[in-house]
Amino acid sequence: MTPNNESADLIWEDTKPEEYVSFQSPEELPSALDNPTRHFTERYWAALIITAGLFVVSYYLLNFILDNQAQFVSQINLIGRQNVLSQEIIKQILLLRSCQEEKYCQRQLKILNLRINRFEEAQDALLNGHQRLVDQGFQNDHLDDLIRRNKNDFRPIIRAAQTITRVKEQELHNHQSYLPNPNLLTISINSILQKEPDLIKSFTQLATLYNQESQRHISRIKLYQGFVLSIALIVLLLEALFLFPPIVKKIKTYLIDLEDAHYHTKVNHQKISEAYQQLKVVERVTRLNAEALKKTNRDLLRTQDELTRAHQELKEKNKRLEEASNVMHINQQLEAARFFDAAMNHFSELMRWKTNQTIYSWAENLLAELVPYVSGLQAILYVYDSDKEGLFMAASYATAHELLLEKAVVNMGDGLVGQVAKSLHPIYLESLNGQASMFQTHSGTTDVVPNAIIVLPLTYNNSIAGVLEMTAAKTLSPKYIDLLKRMSDGIGAHLSTLLDQKRINQLFADSQLAQKKLRKSLLKIQDNEERFRKLSEVTQEGILFLDGNLIKDTNSVLIKMMGYISIKELWNKHYIDMIAPKYRFEIIEKRMLEDGRSHETVGIRKDGETFPIEIQSRKVRYNEEVVTVISIRDITEKKTYPATTRGSQPH
Repeated sequence: MTPNNESADLIWEDTKPEEYVSFQSPEELPSALDNPTRHFTERYWAALIITAGLFVVSYYLLNFILDNQAQFVSQINLIGRQNVLSQEIIKQILLLRSCQEEKYCQRQLKILNLRINRFEEAQDALLNGHQRLVDQGFQNDHLDDLIRRNKNDFRPIIRAAQTITRVKEQELHNHQSYLPNPNLLTISINSILQKEPDLIKSFTQLATLYNQESQRHISRIKLYQGFVLSIALIVLLLEALFLFPPIVKKIKTYLIDLEDAHYHTKVNHQKISEAYQQLKVVERVTRLNAEALKKTNRDLLRTQDELTRAHQELKEKNKRLEEASNVMHINQQLEAARFFDAAMNHFSELMRWKTNQTIYSWAENLLAELVPYVSGLQAILYVYDSDKEGLFMAASYATAHELLLEKAVVNMGDGLVGQVAKSLHPIYLESLNGQASMFQTHSGTTDVVPNAIIVLPLTYNNSIAGVLEMTAAKTLSPKYIDLLKRMSDGIGAHLSTLLDQKRINQLFADSQLAQKKLRKSLLKIQDNEERFRKLSEVTQEGILFLDGNLIKDTNSVLIKMMGYISIKELWNKHYIDMIAPKYRFEIIEKRMLEDGRSHETVGIRKDGETFPIEIQSRKVRYNEEVVTVISIRDITEKKTYPATTRGSQPH
């Protein structure tokens, strides 16, 4: 082989297409088995996940039924414990009733208190357990009614048992020499004996219902488990019928296709070898053409150098032209800056608020200078009223009277002015060609119709303060439009300041009027309080003013009657402290002060001295509030002379 042929072989080996080389060995054949393997893996994992999910659901269902069953069993056990405790309480009450020895009675009393406490704890646990079942979604109206009935039956028994222990403790404390109410012990025992069967009956019904609900709950969960297991069996059956047979069939099809592809690859390889020999011949011809192209390329490079030099000269000329253009642009910017500075300084001085100047006169002065300055035709300045959420006209320039009446008040979103106030975006319309006839103005010789309209929002701190509407006979110059936009924030700030000053003046006037009314009201209240104080001092009854059950005020008669020095000693004391300890129980338990009638009882002074009193409670309005007032009257003289009080007995 010649050297030229060797170089051609090297070039060909470096440039053979990859798709031809990839079929040279079986290891480099396309991975045709990837598709069936991937399908098999995806279906297998999907079936495995579904099966695992079903087993997880079954597991949690089993845990759920066991938890609920445990709660039902706990409720039934609590009901049984309540039955036992109620019977033990009755037993202890009967033993306590017949006891004679003090030590034995005290021991039985401790046992009874322990049983009562356990009975209350078990009742609370029963109610809390039922509430947990309700929170978990358990609903049974009949069971809820039984729980409420059980609570109603439970309270009287506990109250009566506590009364028995309290009476027995008083009896033991006084060494059986005094019993506050001889019949109270018998009444309480009879009350427990009467209520106990109803309570046991309600406990029995509760236990029966809890057992029934537990059985129904187990039946439902078994049904759900059967359903889940059925789905699991169906999934396994579908795997056997529809997962493995299609995959096996696809694998066979892919293997047949691979054999056909291998045969066609051999044929194509033979054709490629023949084409390779032909390409060698073409490569020799191409090498000769490359020599000719090299020569042509050298000529092109020489021409490119000449073009590069010419392009560099053009760039230098363009640079000089750009420098001249930049100088002109800078001059224009300086001229515009001088214009804006002069205009802003002029109008800043004009917009400065002067003494005794109103918002209307301020706006009139502004429009009188601004409209001619920007070659405007007409203008209206609106101010935003936050209380009415609308715009009102503050000033106008060269505007017809009919148009002023029509645009005196503008709501947010109405027309161009309302829309600009709502969106805070300016609107500029030009080339109207006489279509804005409603804005035309009249001169002495002719009518002038505007050709451009600009509506600008006047803002302060990104909030609407007003709107400026202006027309022009011809299109406004861009520098005037830019000037108006720059001035909008300054005008808005001045408008906001003027409105704030107006509101402050109004608020000051309102506050002066309100202060006068408040002063009159305070004088009237003080007069009423002084009159009430004098009336309470004249009466012979002691008076207590309560907040809840605590003393908040009183009169000097009661302070003197109870032996105290000042009212501070009685503040925030319970009113029951005015009653002798022996009689406090009947005042509280019998709620004697809630019927509004007077009752006789025994009071106690600061030094511990007791004396007969007559007490009465009522609701009255005091200092604009409804408070409880208790009147206490000393009836010592009445009790000293029985003839004058015949027929009156202490309650």
